[in-house]
Amino acid sequence: MPISVKLNFPKKRSFILAQWEDPITGKIKTRSTKTKVRREADRFAGRLEDELNAGTYKPKSHLTWKELVDRYLKEVSVSKARKTKYKMEGMNKWMVELIDPKYAHAVNADVISSFQSKLRDNNLKEPTIHGHLREVRKLLRWATKLELIPKTPHIEFPTVVPAPKGRAITGEELDRFIAAIPKVVVIRDFVPSWEYLATGLWWSGLRIEEAMLMEWQNDEFLCPDFTGRRP
Repeated sequence: MPISVKLNFPKKRSFILAQWEDPITGKIKTRSTKTKVRREADRFAGRLEDELNAGTYKPKSHLTWKELVDRYLKEVSVSKARKTKYKMEGMNKWMVELIDPKYAHAVNADVISSFQSKLRDNNLKEPTIHGHLREVRKLLRWATKLELIPKTPHIEFPTVVPAPKGRAITGEELDRFIAAIPKVVVIRDFVPSWEYLATGLWWSGLRIEEAMLMEWQNDEFLCPDFTGRRP
C-alpha cells in the first residue's frame, strides 16, 4: 500500500507539518514543511510522498560527530594497524579544535572546505592536510554505507606537488667538492681517480650507481659511444 503524506496545521507551531504512517513501525512520522503557505506545503508533501514511495527518502540523522568517530574507532579502527587509528584520531583532534561540529550530517562540503582552510592557517603542510582530508572522506564514506548520514559530501583535495629530490650542484660547489677529496681519501694514489669521477658525474649527469657500472669499451654495461656527431 502506498504511503500517503497529509498536512497538519497545529495552532502552536509556526509551520505546517507533513505527517505519514511508517509502514514498518506503524508510528506517525512528522516533518516540518518550513512554510506557512498551504500551496508550498502541498508541494513539499508531494515531493516527500514521492521519495517515501520510491524508497529514496533519508531522514536527517541526529548522530553526533563524537558518536560517529567513537563508533568508527570501535568498529573499524580496532581491526586496523595502530598507525591507521592514530591517523583518524589526529584528524579528529584538528576537526574538534578548528570546527567542533555537533552533528555528523552537518559536516558538509562547505564545512570541509573551511576545515582545509583553517588547517592551512595553522601552518600545516599540504601533504598533511591531504592526509587529514583522506581520513574525513574515509569516515564519511563508512557512515554513508551504514546509512548513518544521507550522503558523502564532495571533498576538494589540495594539489600536492612532490618535493624535489635534489638539484645539480654549481661549478663553485664542484670545486669545493674536489678540493675536499684529498682530505677524506686516505690513499693518495686514489685521489686523481676520485677527482676524475666527480668531474665526470658533474658533466654527464649520471647517478653514482650508473657511473660505477660505466665501462669505456665493454658495451654490455653503460658505455659511451663516440662514433656519431654527438657522443
